[in-house]
Amino acid sequence: KAVAKYGEGLFSKVTEATYDIQKISPSFYQLVTSTDELTENSSYLIVCESENVAFGEINSSDKGTPQAVKITGNKIDLNAAGTGTPTEFILEVSGNNYKLKNASTGNYLNFNSASPDITETASGTALSISFDNAKGNVKIAGANISTRQILYRASTFNVFGNYGNDNVTVSGYNKVYLYKKHVIKEFSDT
Repeated sequence: KAVAKYGEGLFSKVTEATYDIQKISPSFYQLVTSTDELTENSSYLIVCESENVAFGEINSSDKGTPQAVKITGNKIDLNAAGTGTPTEFILEVSGNNYKLKNASTGNYLNFNSASPDITETASGTALSISFDNAKGNVKIAGANISTRQILYRASTFNVFGNYGNDNVTVSGYNKVYLYKKHVIKEFSDT
């Protein structure tokens, strides 16, 4: 039962109301399309939209494994059915460079200038991050390694790697996107 106050000492009649509370996911990930949307210490997923996968753990071949994600309207809900467990990266900023820290291990992504390998180390690689404003895809490259970037190699490989820029237009290599975590504050009806 409820009443509304609409003036000094004036109240409405007592009325009854019912409501439904819809359970919503406590967090979701939103597509990032510009460096203006990058926030230090926020969490991100590296995603290949065309294959509906996000960067998972690094395998024994030093490549990122794919984890299934469901993308709906530029958002990812990790509670959706069929979703894997992608690696969440925390963004750190140092001047014009960035670092991506694995939220689970505390180690940083590390690139090699001469191979497609991606590893994690305690110090990691300083990164440059730029966006193709027409498409929203991101180029994540070593700050001093301008000839390589993270791409998803589909087909029989199905891995994320630090591939040469010349592969961007090659069939089977896919550009990646960044998705930023947004936390929804939960509430109580008490």
